[in-house]
Amino acid sequence: AVVGVDLLAHGVPYNGTARTSELSSADDTVRAIVPIAGHDRVAPVNTSWSFGGPSAALPPNMATLFSLRDVQGYDSLLPGQYKAWLRDRLGVDPSPPEVGNMIFLKRPDAGVLDAMGVRVVLSVSPLDLPDAVANQRDGMWVYTRRHWSERARAVIDDGRSVGVQYLTDEPARVRLTVTMPSPGRLELADQFWPGWHAWDSRGPLTIQ
Repeated sequence: AVVGVDLLAHGVPYNGTARTSELSSADDTVRAIVPIAGHDRVAPVNTSWSFGGPSAALPPNMATLFSLRDVQGYDSLLPGQYKAWLRDRLGVDPSPPEVGNMIFLKRPDAGVLDAMGVRVVLSVSPLDLPDAVANQRDGMWVYTRRHWSERARAVIDDGRSVGVQYLTDEPARVRLTVTMPSPGRLELADQFWPGWHAWDSRGPLTIQ
């Protein structure tokens, strides 16, 4: 009890909480992105994080307030294999120099964006994204990609795409419905991790 009181007495002045109303009312731009992104991901492009006054597009973990599927965050939510994958694909350390446990997408590589099912790209400065519709709102650049690989996609063996619908899309459970006219492949661009299992109407599936 004594330790708890001591921590509260000293911690509250340093760790004040933000009013939910301030966060919710500040981001009409972010709210406008939600229906555009849908079940696909948003990719803020950030490179640094200054303790003197962070300037970033959609700061890490803020996306959860708006139910957006973000590609960045902290290692408390993203395992090390994700950071290693980004580092290998982009050739740069995805963590800013100031915070080693933060993971940023430092440049909008088209292959990486497709692999993650990214529909919307955000930045505090202009980007070179020729296959995207650009808008500037409230000091942030919003790019909506014209052609992108959806987060959930189905392709039959002759190369034709088949529409996929979401029945459930939760952090630990995703249910999809798709009708395959012939043999093919269903992909969900979520990170594989031990504990994930897959089933179809016939029973368990092998995750590849």
